[in-house]
Amino acid sequence: MKKIILFSIASLCISLGALCQFTCVIDEGGLKSTGPLIDSDDYIPDNNTPIKYIRINFHFMLFEDTHPDAPGNFTKMDDGRGNTDFTGYDWIDDLIQTANQRLASNTQMTYPLGNNTPVIERKYRFVLNGVFFHKDDYYYYYSHSPQATYSANPGEAINVYYQSDSVGAIQSHGQANMAGNRYCRFANKWGKYNDYYNDQGTFIGNWGNAGGLMHETGHNLSLYHTVMTSDGYCCYSYNYGCNDYCEDTPTREYVISVDEIDPCQSSQWNNPLNSNNIMEYAGYSAITPQQLGRVHWTIENEMSAYQPCSFQTSSVSITGFTDNQSYIAETVTIPVMSNIVVEDKSALYVNCEDFIIYGTLEVEPGSVLVVNTVPSCN
Repeated sequence: MKKIILFSIASLCISLGALCQFTCVIDEGGLKSTGPLIDSDDYIPDNNTPIKYIRINFHFMLFEDTHPDAPGNFTKMDDGRGNTDFTGYDWIDDLIQTANQRLASNTQMTYPLGNNTPVIERKYRFVLNGVFFHKDDYYYYYSHSPQATYSANPGEAINVYYQSDSVGAIQSHGQANMAGNRYCRFANKWGKYNDYYNDQGTFIGNWGNAGGLMHETGHNLSLYHTVMTSDGYCCYSYNYGCNDYCEDTPTREYVISVDEIDPCQSSQWNNPLNSNNIMEYAGYSAITPQQLGRVHWTIENEMSAYQPCSFQTSSVSITGFTDNQSYIAETVTIPVMSNIVVEDKSALYVNCEDFIIYGTLEVEPGSVLVVNTVPSCN
């Protein structure tokens, strides 16, 4: 028996940030996290709260090989436009690294002006659980929802999908759910990458895309917009769908009354008058204690299985490999007589306590093996 313990090290790459208006829609569900949480203040993190990690799978939706505009997104081999030095793996490595850098900090709320709302640590981060590439003309488009067809590790990892409205489109959209198997999806991230690459000949970073990921997964973690409806319109707290259940995020009407400024400036990107809360669209990332109470309540009570120290399956065996796959179990085994070859720029992801190889495992150059080994919870 040979036990192998490996750790994932993300590479430093550069990609395109989100620099235009972004809109999103929330799918609510029947769980408690879609309403008021009576005891969520008890979950507000403090200095003794350990950082919670959340598994995420990323999915690139591509055209089929026969489509005249294929591939239409990042691929295993390149950036979708022939640059083999920057693949979909590189874009995701940089994205999750940038998102975790942003999650590691917080900033003072803009509104109400002169407020002393405590600025506390978020105490949660993302863990890469898998990257997948799907050639599917139908689900390539944002108008169609791929989660029922392409979810990996549902209920144990947030599944994030990158689609498109049309080839080269620049407008961004997002969607996320607040119950059940958490997922979120985005339109036109590659379209913007491609547009800016052609115009500027350089990459400009994943800072904005990381903010979009923080925003949409915020919905997964039971957060609402603070001054908008679920479909992105400015509203007041007494309108349907405009209550985020957090008293430390001032309502739009309160800010207008007290500060004589509208914190909802038509969702304009990077507008300094907008609310700087992560659950709005200005591109900033402030978050309040009560919002973090909802986040940590949700992690503990409805999404505990999404933590890399949690396993719903005690053991699983890898007996074959044909394309990108991710396995989550306390013990992952390659049995005797199983000969696993990771080739053709494919990737094998394993999240486990023990990775045991009785057979053989070969990873060819250019392919990816990521084994995240973690101790038991607590």
